[in-house]
Amino acid sequence: MADLESDDIRLVHDTQDIDLSDETQDFRFLQHFNNKNAKSSDNQALPKRGEKDFEPDGTDLQDRVLRESRKAMHDALCGERIHTNKVHIEATWRPEKQLAEVSIARGSHFKSIGRADSNAVTWLLPEETIYMVERGNLECWWEEGIPMSLQGVYASCLEYCGGLERYQVYAYLKRAGYILLRAPTFFSDVPNESLYTPSHHTYYPSAPQIGLFKSIFRTIFGPHRGGPSGPLIKNTMYQSYDDIYANLAIIPCHHPGKGTTTPSAVDTEAPFRVAYNVWKPQPHFKKSDPGEPDFRIAVVSARDTPLPTLPQLSALFDSIPFDKAYPAKNQFQKLKDGHKNIIIAIVDSGVTSFIKFGDVGFGDELIYKRKPPVRKSGGGGRGGRGGRGGARGGRGGSTA
Repeated sequence: MADLESDDIRLVHDTQDIDLSDETQDFRFLQHFNNKNAKSSDNQALPKRGEKDFEPDGTDLQDRVLRESRKAMHDALCGERIHTNKVHIEATWRPEKQLAEVSIARGSHFKSIGRADSNAVTWLLPEETIYMVERGNLECWWEEGIPMSLQGVYASCLEYCGGLERYQVYAYLKRAGYILLRAPTFFSDVPNESLYTPSHHTYYPSAPQIGLFKSIFRTIFGPHRGGPSGPLIKNTMYQSYDDIYANLAIIPCHHPGKGTTTPSAVDTEAPFRVAYNVWKPQPHFKKSDPGEPDFRIAVVSARDTPLPTLPQLSALFDSIPFDKAYPAKNQFQKLKDGHKNIIIAIVDSGVTSFIKFGDVGFGDELIYKRKPPVRKSGGGGRGGRGGRGGARGGRGGSTA
């Protein structure tokens, strides 16, 4: 019986529902890289992507091209990765510490990954170990002196990364050039202050403050205070639109705090906890003093986790500090970022999407209050007009 899932392109007749990005490419250009007799100088430039056959024509030529393309891709994947002595890095996986011990740290990668202890020994986190092995920059060994395969590294380290979704987000952002460090709330039980967690955290002074959910709940279901009766806009003289808009503002709104709260992760629920602090690429980054992160990311699985509820978002906002740069931002940026913001990375079978949630005080940003335009000072009299005004403007000013 013929295989129903045969990859013979001649069996495909309806091409209307086929995504062109999923079509088979011509990978025969990889034969140049697999050729051991080729000059090393020829291998420095990356090749262009091969052309695609968008429609099967049933010819032997197309079948031969497809077979050669598949064989070239198979040979490229079976190629041996070689580590040069200058950048060769070795590490030993220590299961009791759930860390990888690096023998000699080489290369620029260790500017943003790894942490040295008091004995000057560099340790890698599980996600950092998988990432370095995946890139081909690290050779990991068992404690018995046996080299670990990539499958062995995944099997040993993935459990301590917080799950496959967290590692996929970590690897995705690292490949994009961002700098990631574990947040204090990386583990779901209590904030982690272990060997590797950065000890520098800048928080605001503590003061009592209710959360977002409690504030909205009290506003809607709390005791009702008598509001204004009759027409909102009285029949009187108004000098500006500000007074009119102020009379129309009768709906209670949320007002975030003014920067006096202590972040706490006690009430947060997994997986809605900050997993990674993320910084934009910067050449002078210091792991010992990273500063305030540019983004805070929580990782969830689209298959297992629904959208966060209002209490979950409120607890998540209470676990992060206020944005120090908020007062210096313009009005549009304040409405976009809010006093606090968090990014939730949603992983759906390897596809990652990012959604940004912000604690925004829309009632605090009065859009109708616009600054009057600055008038440029001109000449006297009617001299402000066109070309003729220069001569007439002389009559409007004083004469010596």
